[in-house]
Amino acid sequence: MTHRPSRRFLYVAGPSMLVLALVLGATGTVSAQGNPINAGFAAVLDAIAKLQSTVEQLLPGNPETVRFTPALRFETGDIAFCKVVNTSDVPLTIRIRFFFKFLGTTSMNFFDSPELQVPAGDVTFLNGTVGQALDGYCRFTVVNGTAKQIRASVSAHSGTFEKVAQPAE
Repeated sequence: MTHRPSRRFLYVAGPSMLVLALVLGATGTVSAQGNPINAGFAAVLDAIAKLQSTVEQLLPGNPETVRFTPALRFETGDIAFCKVVNTSDVPLTIRIRFFFKFLGTTSMNFFDSPELQVPAGDVTFLNGTVGQALDGYCRFTVVNGTAKQIRASVSAHSGTFEKVAQPAE
């Protein structure tokens, strides 16, 4: 079998990111059996699959299943809340991601909840104490339904006092 090198480009763009990967591959079947070059290709393809999975988790998702909040400024000591209410009559599985950027920096960070099982009419949240001033917002993804089935918000609390809240759109 003759192998000819080919170049494939993977391009994924999100609201604040760009990933460009150049993949050198070969036409034909890649098999790790007995050939160290093929084993290397198999390892590269496995790494690319893992990279693609990671990139897909960073993308905003299907607009029919996702709601975002506006960004809020959080001061040191505030408690950041991403709250969601299941307004449907069926249980929903929801993932919450809190995006944040420390003041004076340029890199965006995030913190994920596990998949949360939210009964009909119930509320759940992701929260944490802010150790350093930051700007942040929330993304809510409905795994087994649509964004029309939830209401959500981001809020900043100082102790038990809610300083400000913004609804998700």
